[in-house]
Order: sequence, then C-alpha cells, then structure tokens
Amino acid sequence: MIRKTILGALLLSIPTFVGCQRSPADDQQAVDEAQRKADDVAAKARSDAEMTAALAQAKVDDEARRAGEAFSKAREELRVNTQRDIDAVSKRLDEIEARMNKVTGRRHAELAAALKELDEKRASLQQALASIDAVSPQGFEALKSTLNARIDELRKAVDQLNTRT
Repeated sequence: MIRKTILGALLLSIPTFVGCQRSPADDQQAVDEAQRKADDVAAKARSDAEMTAALAQAKVDDEARRAGEAFSKAREELRVNTQRDIDAVSKRLDEIEARMNKVTGRRHAELAAALKELDEKRASLQQALASIDAVSPQGFEALKSTLNARIDELRKAVDQLNTRT
C-alpha cells in the first residue's frame, strides 16, 4: 500500500517536473511573442481606424466643397438674373424719360418727380445687389426673396408710370 502511494505521488510529480523544465528565457520569449502579436493587432486596428477617419474626412470635405460650389452658383445666378432685371427696368425708365421730355408744365414736373423716385429705388436695389457677396448661406434665401420683391415692386411702379406718360 505504501508502494502504491509512493508510486502515485511519483507519477503525479512527473508532469510537474517536466512542466518546470522550461527555462525562464523560454518563458520570456513566449511573453515577447505574445506582446509582439498584441502590438501588431493594435497597430493594425489603429491603422484601420485612421484610414476610416481619413476616408470620412475626405467625404465630408468633398460634400462641403460641393455645397460651396452650389452656393456660389446660386449666388451668381441671382446676381445675373437680378442685374438683368435691373437693366430691363433701367431701359424702360430711359424710354419713359425720353417720352417725358416731350411733355411740359405741371405734368412734366409730376413725371420727373416720379421718375426720380424710381431712379432712387433702382439705385438702392443696385446697392442691395452689391451686398450679395457678403451674404451667408443662411441669409441667402432672405436676400433672394427681398431682391425679388423689390424688383417686382419696381416693375409695377414703372408700369404705373408708363401708363401715365
């Protein structure tokens, strides 16, 4: 029975003895290898994250560039269209002024006063148009609505003056 106990203890101690046969250098090498693998995984994850962030930033930059281009195009279209409308009104005012010079007396004075008022409105509209470059994208629609309303108002006033000449 004692032999069986000694034999059992001996058998149990053999794997422990064999497991302890690894040197500290082997253990350090295993730790270093595990650390290198962890560093590689971390570096790859960091690289992937940086690439994803760079792609996202490029996409945002591209969208911002397109939005800026669209805003610039809309602003230029408004400038061109408004200037064309102002030029058309100016031409009509010149025609009215030419006809008005054939009229004399009190009627001429009334028409001259009305024409002066319309010229001031046109000049004011021209100044408002000059401020288009300073408008922000948020204020663009308000400026566009204001310019369009003022053009319509000026056209109606010119039409009324035209019927009086």
